[in-house]
Amino acid sequence: MSWNHFFSGEGITGTGPYTTHDGNHYNWYYRSRRRNSPPASQLYIPKNFPVEFTIEPEGFLQRIAKSLGFAMEFQTNDLDFDNKFYISSDDAQFCNKLRGSSIRQSVKIIFDLGVKKQTAEKGKFTAHMRQAQSIPDPLVAVPIADALYSIADHLTSI
Repeated sequence: MSWNHFFSGEGITGTGPYTTHDGNHYNWYYRSRRRNSPPASQLYIPKNFPVEFTIEPEGFLQRIAKSLGFAMEFQTNDLDFDNKFYISSDDAQFCNKLRGSSIRQSVKIIFDLGVKKQTAEKGKFTAHMRQAQSIPDPLVAVPIADALYSIADHLTSI
């Protein structure tokens, strides 16, 4: 898989593998269309959590699997959030941290900015974009990076 890295935007600088805005480092990757796969964009921050997790919009298949007992999902006790998002994690501490309203608010902000999935794995906290763009729009990329850092700051004690 070939990903291209781009630096772009007013007030954003980059001289190495990361782009920096207000002291926060993030990376934007774009993968062009390949045989049997559409183009894709990702924004990630370098963060090594002791737990892996995925947060994505809850879809029809997740609802069916939950109703049939094939899948169990942690509930935050925020009905609106629990109906919109599906959380994949086996870590109880992570799930309990999600009960904090500021974390849930940051998750919502990220999805409102065009993200289709958030993952934490292999030293990266990644926002997978719904629409692929080779060059990031700083009006989108910077708030996503800031929200990822906000979530990461709340999860550092896991």
